[in-house]
Amino acid sequence: MYLMGEYPYRGVYDDFSSGTSIPSNNNEYTTNEYNRGFINVKFFNGTFNPYSIGSVLSGTFKMDAVNGEGKVIHITEGRFDIGH
Repeated sequence: MYLMGEYPYRGVYDDFSSGTSIPSNNNEYTTNEYNRGFINVKFFNGTFNPYSIGSVLSGTFKMDAVNGEGKVIHITEGRFDIGH
């Protein structure tokens, strides 16, 4: 399990109740020095190159992210699968 660095990981939260998915201070969340997370690599075949057939990296993540108004969201069961 790896602690995310202070690099701002960005994501857009689609809040359909507001009728918008356009990035703004309300729905663009980022990590920072106070709001970070963890990445847990579950599978890595040792040859990761996202453009190469057969490269696989997968795992889970959890993180806290904050928007421009200071609202923090908690992502607790994120998953990623990268590769072919």
